[in-house]
Amino acid sequence: MTLTDVFQAVRTSNVDVGARTIEINRVQYVVRGLGLIESLQDIENSVVKLFSAVPVRIKDVATETLGPAMRRGALDKGGAEAVGGVVVVRFGENPLAAIKNVKKKIIEISPGLPRKTLTDGTVSQVKIVPFYDRTGLIHETLGTLNRALVDEILVTIIVVLIMVMHLRSSLLISGLLPLTVLMVFIAMKLFKVDANIVALSGIAIAIGTIVDMGIVVSKNSSCSMKTANYPR
Repeated sequence: MTLTDVFQAVRTSNVDVGARTIEINRVQYVVRGLGLIESLQDIENSVVKLFSAVPVRIKDVATETLGPAMRRGALDKGGAEAVGGVVVVRFGENPLAAIKNVKKKIIEISPGLPRKTLTDGTVSQVKIVPFYDRTGLIHETLGTLNRALVDEILVTIIVVLIMVMHLRSSLLISGLLPLTVLMVFIAMKLFKVDANIVALSGIAIAIGTIVDMGIVVSKNSSCSMKTANYPR
């Protein structure tokens, strides 16, 4: 009896068919056709060969044990394997708020994580350690946009004062910028619009249009006043 005979006996008793994987809604599933074997006893009782009408089973020539399942990947941290997970934010949700909720949940479940006292008296406890946190990146990005927005408003006010060469008109046009931005933030607060990169960038882009409209309105008002005061 050869090793090939044992393989063939298990194969014909089970006929397990694999079909690789499929992806549904960004989740990968392993497709396989399950055979007739349901336990180790079924493998043990599989017949390899007959000798003088006496069946020789797998358990007569081999030892059966359960093996690990198919591995899908591994997390490497500092050259050592670790157990990890990825938090995925739903489409349209606020990533910063989601990260804060995850941190609160970690603090909540940390006391219930497994712990063990070693022989030397050291207490070993499982801890959840952040591997990649986007909080710093989000705050730095929003801070950069906020500074750029403030600098753009100040530079625009200076340019308006220099180019218009009229103090009252310049103050009127320049006053529209902080007032408009304040009204936008109030509307965002009322309608629960997040101050993300897109929103702040849109405000920065709109500053040029606000200044143009202010200059046009001031010029038209000035012309109208001169026309009204012109003697007939």
